[in-house]
Amino acid sequence: MQAWPDGGRVDAWSQLEVVVREAGMKVLVGAQITCDEQDDDRDWRLVLQLLQILGRQHVMGSIDNACKHHSSSLFLPLQLATQQNHYSLQISGSSKPSAGIAIGNEMELLQFKANISQDCIQRMWHGGYFLRKLSERAADLDALDGFGDVPLTSVFGGYILSGSPFVDTPGAMVQTFFKEAIKKFGTRWVFTINVYPYFAPNNALDPGTTDQCSASLETDWCFKKGCNLPDTVALMRKKTTMLVGRDSTLWVGETGWSSPQASTLTGAMTGCPDFSSQNSLKNYYKNFLRWTLDISDDVDGPDHVFYFTARDSGNFGVMQQRANFSPRAPRQKLNCLPFEDGRC
Repeated sequence: MQAWPDGGRVDAWSQLEVVVREAGMKVLVGAQITCDEQDDDRDWRLVLQLLQILGRQHVMGSIDNACKHHSSSLFLPLQLATQQNHYSLQISGSSKPSAGIAIGNEMELLQFKANISQDCIQRMWHGGYFLRKLSERAADLDALDGFGDVPLTSVFGGYILSGSPFVDTPGAMVQTFFKEAIKKFGTRWVFTINVYPYFAPNNALDPGTTDQCSASLETDWCFKKGCNLPDTVALMRKKTTMLVGRDSTLWVGETGWSSPQASTLTGAMTGCPDFSSQNSLKNYYKNFLRWTLDISDDVDGPDHVFYFTARDSGNFGVMQQRANFSPRAPRQKLNCLPFEDGRC
């Protein structure tokens, strides 16, 4: 979760600047929050340097007319998320601010990480370290010419939905954090959740089988009411409404599939070959591209969605095999998806 690894940062930034400017890209930048304040501050200094290199016009903050979602077409610009050095695709579904600066990633899960002390967890939440760093980062952005309007968020996972409305335990004081962030930043604050049906704990093998999972795939692949992702996003939207009312912005920070099987996949789906197949990855991505962002008749869909990822990448040292691009052939087109007309 660094702005870029030390070894190739200068060259990587130079190449990134050229690509972003020539293609007119917009970039979502993330910053780490860990138990090491010195390293967090070092990472943030690099993030600020990168922001200035790219320029405000290339850092996403408001939605362009060309990026709006219409029933007739989807505009999918390439999204570069530097905090995990991966590529993703985005869809915008409203005229609300589309993306900005993400401070911290799935901090509610920090308590479950190996080698994380209880002192760190206590300092992070009860001690106010996370909220303090968010405020400091916002102040730095306000002082940076042109960046005072950039939306602020922190990306969370589905675990936060286990509370009422959000989890608020000593190990993950997410609801308290949200309330303080909203009090300080108002509508500048954005709710962001990662949703991965691939890792859904309720995925199960078909009754009477030991290696079939067609029922789970059916609910995981689809993007309509009653399906895994839309129902999760609908629940998130209802919970944000309970906290702040209907006038809030909601992003899906990540969704995607894995093939071959992710090393972090556990449970029954490890025994179903179809689940982590290339066909499943393609079907999920195909259905994602067809999604209108509708999730339910009684709640609004997400305002912005990111698809993780266009290539394989690493996260906390674990490889994530979610590629639509081959890392060995960076110039190739997207893998051929099974559209009706046979196009790739």
